Amino acid sequence: MALNKKISELDQATSVDGTEIFPVVKGGLNYRMTVSQIKTWIGNATASVAGLMSTQDKNKLDGVASGATANSSDAYLRDRANHTGTQAASTINGLSTVATSGGYSDLTGRPTLTPAALGCAPASHVGAAGSGAHPVATDAQAGFLSAAGAQLLEKLAALFPGNFMVLSFQAADAAGTTSAGATAITASMVRVNSATADAADGIRLPDGLTAGAIVRVKSGVSAGVKIYPPTGGQINYAGTDVPFVTGAYAAMTLVCGDENGLLWDTF
Repeated sequence: MALNKKISELDQATSVDGTEIFPVVKGGLNYRMTVSQIKTWIGNATASVAGLMSTQDKNKLDGVASGATANSSDAYLRDRANHTGTQAASTINGLSTVATSGGYSDLTGRPTLTPAALGCAPASHVGAAGSGAHPVATDAQAGFLSAAGAQLLEKLAALFPGNFMVLSFQAADAAGTTSAGATAITASMVRVNSATADAADGIRLPDGLTAGAIVRVKSGVSAGVKIYPPTGGQINYAGTDVPFVTGAYAAMTLVCGDENGLLWDTF
């Protein structure tokens, strides 16, 4: 009987349809598997796992033309006009030194940048308009800052430190019920035009000023106005972010007494 034959003595199948059975041993026990099961177990190959080739991958391979990796002539590939991307100048031979150094001293035929060559007065570069020299700045014409002007700016900076604009004015409407929601002050003189009757609205002193900065606030309403310190600051040591409340139509001067711009006093 066929069952008593050795495997080598069995007849060879002329075709395979997947239903054929193979004996297998698993965990010391005998089992059987069909060809279809074995095929499913192996699976199709992926980018990271070996396996069978799918029909989709086979079609892709069939669609690759012979010599596809050399589909342009050598002359075309050597032509730099057909290249994409960029190439570092340091990798190119035959360039002038200035192409890689970027130094003015490496330029050939560079101009002479002297005051005379530029048409300027050779000594101070300052002179009357129309003389070929740069004029001193006036109210009507831009130019160089004179020594007298520089001295005046230094005096003003000493009187009004903290880079706060001298006598700048802002008409503001109070807002919010907290420091974060209050109207930010952007000038050294502020008039509050509106606020709620219960003084819930407020304004907030600017951040970043230094000791000696002065802010003048005028309430233009019949209710008190909350003046908040800069974020994280205090007014009259009343507590962090605690506002100072003005009287109705009252004016108040606030002076910064801290290099970090956080401590303010009322006067």
